[in-house]
Amino acid sequence: VLIGLIIEMFAIIASQSIPIGQRALFHQEPIPDLILAIGYYAMLMLGSYIMLRRYNYSLKQIFILGGIFGVILEQHGGVLLSIFEGNILGGIYVFLSYSSLIALPYLVFQKGFYKFKRKETIWKYLISLLILIGFYLLFLGYFLIVNPIVSS
Repeated sequence: VLIGLIIEMFAIIASQSIPIGQRALFHQEPIPDLILAIGYYAMLMLGSYIMLRRYNYSLKQIFILGGIFGVILEQHGGVLLSIFEGNILGGIYVFLSYSSLIALPYLVFQKGFYKFKRKETIWKYLISLLILIGFYLLFLGYFLIVNPIVSS
């Protein structure tokens, strides 16, 4: 969650020159944005934990899966669409951000996952993406509840 908040702080700083309403943040103001980001990154980490506890992954596989998840869901699919419109660098940035976001905690805690009996199946990639998407949907529920509170 801490890594995600650091990434979010950089996004806030980078977007200060962009007019309010056009910023690609959870909220247009910094403090509410960080409050909402805590929920987002907590849900992402919970989903990642379940995914990593359930299935056996290499660091390379985690890195790629995290990047794909980020590109698909960042800005509700906007990054994926922007790649087809020529925004390759934006897609690479998001891919690397999400890859790091999931891979760095895995590097720190990977030995802890060895104590769990984990499965090996070809479906683990699809199931893991669905787990992450499920937690993304949980975040949307959190967002709908918390956003009106932090906006007032």
